Amino acid sequence: MSVVRFRRCLFVCAIGIFLLSVLIPANAADRAREIAAHSLLAEGEKLNEATQPAAALGIFERVAREYPETEAGMFAQFRRAETLVFLDRCTEAIARAQMVIETYPNTVVAAWAQWCIGRALISEGRVSDGVEALRKVAEILPDRSDLTPFDYARLELGSLCETHIQRSGNILDAAKCLRVDASDSKSRAEILATVAAYRGKDGRIDLAYPLLRRLAEECPSESMEIEWARTQVATAYLRSRNCKREELSARAVELLEPIASTGRAGDDVVAKATLWLARYYKVNGEPKRAAELLQPAIERCLNTSHGAEMLYELGLVLARVGKSAESLSAMKRLVDEKPFSKYADAARNFIEVGLPSDPSEPIESLVKWAEEHYAPKYRLLAFAPGDGSLDNPYLVAMQAVALAKEDRPDLSIELLDRFAAQRENAGFLIERAISDARLLAAENPKTVVASWAQFAVGRLMIERGEVAGGVAELRKVRAFRNDTRAFDAARMLLGKLCVERLGNDRDVLDAADFLGISKSQPASRAELYAIVAGYLGREGRIDLANPILARMESECPGDGTELAWAKTQVGVGYLRLHDCGGEFAKLAADMLAGVCSSGFDGDDTAAEACLWLARYRNRQGNLEDAVALLSSAESRYSKTAHAAEILYELGFALRRQNRAEEGIAVLRRVVKGWPLTKWARLACDAVGMGSSVGSSSLGLQLPAQTVTAGRAADSVIGALRPAFTAQEEGSVANLTPLDRLLSPWKDSHLDLLRAKGEIALCAVCSAIENKRYSMEAAGVAASIIVELSRLLDRKYTESSVVLLNTIAKIVTDTKENPLSASVSAEWFNSLAHMYSSVKLYRKALKMLQRASAFSDVPIDLQAKIRYYMGLFYREIRHPDSAEHCFQTVIRRYPQTGWSKLASMQLVDLKSTRATK
Repeated sequence: MSVVRFRRCLFVCAIGIFLLSVLIPANAADRAREIAAHSLLAEGEKLNEATQPAAALGIFERVAREYPETEAGMFAQFRRAETLVFLDRCTEAIARAQMVIETYPNTVVAAWAQWCIGRALISEGRVSDGVEALRKVAEILPDRSDLTPFDYARLELGSLCETHIQRSGNILDAAKCLRVDASDSKSRAEILATVAAYRGKDGRIDLAYPLLRRLAEECPSESMEIEWARTQVATAYLRSRNCKREELSARAVELLEPIASTGRAGDDVVAKATLWLARYYKVNGEPKRAAELLQPAIERCLNTSHGAEMLYELGLVLARVGKSAESLSAMKRLVDEKPFSKYADAARNFIEVGLPSDPSEPIESLVKWAEEHYAPKYRLLAFAPGDGSLDNPYLVAMQAVALAKEDRPDLSIELLDRFAAQRENAGFLIERAISDARLLAAENPKTVVASWAQFAVGRLMIERGEVAGGVAELRKVRAFRNDTRAFDAARMLLGKLCVERLGNDRDVLDAADFLGISKSQPASRAELYAIVAGYLGREGRIDLANPILARMESECPGDGTELAWAKTQVGVGYLRLHDCGGEFAKLAADMLAGVCSSGFDGDDTAAEACLWLARYRNRQGNLEDAVALLSSAESRYSKTAHAAEILYELGFALRRQNRAEEGIAVLRRVVKGWPLTKWARLACDAVGMGSSVGSSSLGLQLPAQTVTAGRAADSVIGALRPAFTAQEEGSVANLTPLDRLLSPWKDSHLDLLRAKGEIALCAVCSAIENKRYSMEAAGVAASIIVELSRLLDRKYTESSVVLLNTIAKIVTDTKENPLSASVSAEWFNSLAHMYSSVKLYRKALKMLQRASAFSDVPIDLQAKIRYYMGLFYREIRHPDSAEHCFQTVIRRYPQTGWSKLASMQLVDLKSTRATK
């Protein structure tokens, strides 16, 4: 071999060794970077879910900056644009999204960016441009492997279409909204599919099914639109029912089965239909059938957006039928082929822990298995009682071990006992809940509590499958003259059952046999008409309810009570869902006006009608009429269930009329007369805003309206700060004149938020500095947050959360507490309610736990704290802890009003858990 050739070979070998030593580690490093980027991206998404968009924006910018070459870095660019929309920075969001589309053309992330542009344009009021942008999403998608942005865009369009339809009553009028020609078959199919998917998004397959049938009849050649709409409606229904077998589940399965059997590869619609059909089989005791459906489909649909989820479901159903090796193989494949999916983490835990081969083996064996596989990461199960699903024996066993290791053996034993009881009798929990409800009704005869207990009995019997018996029990719920709430709830459930059985093609009277009433008797017909019309009305469907009311008036003219009740439900339902606007608002108001004029004193139905009629007139600008109506209603309906709410509305209406002293006096009456209601708490917050300090005594000199909102806010803050710190009693300035001073800048929501947030913070700081925990200061902060959430269309901003965290830190960091235990406990209780007003229930619980730690606290306050702990545990889905809190209130504080409330919550909690 020549020297030249030898050197050439040596050089090639060196290059090969270099590639082996450098390139392979680089691939591993790239994968590690991708995983790190995805983890960081997930943190930002969680912050967005927790309504902290400003903090999330920083994380997304970091991902895009530090990991630009990764898939997560690409999606971070879109998330930045989306978060800017949350922050009302729509112009900036549109520009950012447009850059994403130009950088990554014809990709899924580009489609998401286009969806973001559509949302931003609609938020700015440019609806036509927004519709056009949303319809472009389908054009940008590279293929049908991931249709998620398309789904979201269609639902946005469906919401806009529904508004057009409600105005005219004709579905095809939505063509004006979508800017298409309704006479064209393709456009007609798009309209019908979009509206059907929107109506079915909350599980309302009964509303969407007639449109699906019409879509198939009028546009049979548009198979893609038909399949997409059917999949959206059916999967939404199964999701809302947790895939349980119910009367309309068969209709959902009927819609999905032909789509799942098409065998089309790489189609996200087929993958979604197959996945949810398999889940339905799994939940209803057919895991083998689910596995047979998933196994061939995965090979065709692995690269769709549902591929990872399908693999995970396959692993679960294979484990359930005893094929452990194949189950682990599916999970390992998921980890290898979809390492960045959220299901990959769950699969890794599955592989690491493993599962016993027989899920029906004795509880002792399950606990032994859990002890052998216990790891520190399972410690959190001890502090999350709601996570122990009784449908999962392995998780129950692991949770029991975690509770025992955390010195909570009583809860561990209780958990295992409950699980054992359910294994012995699947209806055990329902039966116990029914027994408790019957006992509660017997102990409180002829009371509102008895009505609610009777409602619980009927509802539970229906959930248990005894529909006829449950309907009979619901019809026994008593309507008290001064409180019809339980009666209303029972009728709403009866109405829902009737509508689901009637569909859109049958006469209302066909439901008579189902309710067990006679068609021939006018009183029975009136009851049936009222139930169906009332339910449709509460759902906002005044267009469907009004013909039934007209028929009721003509056929049953002598039954004014039923007619008044039905009209109230229809009118209130429409005004509540449409914010007192829309074409039918005047019709709803006229219905309520008729009820108000004919109602007698002390009638709860008439009280509700007057309340909502006053709200309508107030929002229409007729403040004087609203005050007059509320003033009259306040005396006529002072003993009804809506009395506190009427007074609360009257108090705020008077304040809007610049009659602040009268308004505060009325709100104080709410606090004094109905201390256990939410209206008392809201009124207490509002009363805390009032004092003798007005704008004149503060010497405010606001700049002209040409000055920016930010500078105006700074002027207000600067003028108010000395006023807070100078007050001896720590009282807070009257914010009613402040609202008038800030009104020229109310269009700039974020500046107004900043100004009022600073005001609240100044008040709290002043109270702490003066060694006084001012309840007025807490009231100001809570009221500001509630008011601003309303001002910002109930979008809780990151600034509100920052304000709460700052106030809590000031209070909890104060080393010297010169006040009594009761005042301190009340202070932490107020902080808890402030957190709950922005839906931060976990932080609210921490404040209540601090409040419960004080001794020598009045019994009523102790009961109140425990009761709200139970409510907040329910909000974060920890039913075991909630039940424990309610039982504590009943056992320790039976003489307080909170005990009755806890009893009602306990019955509802048990019935809810029993039906899951």
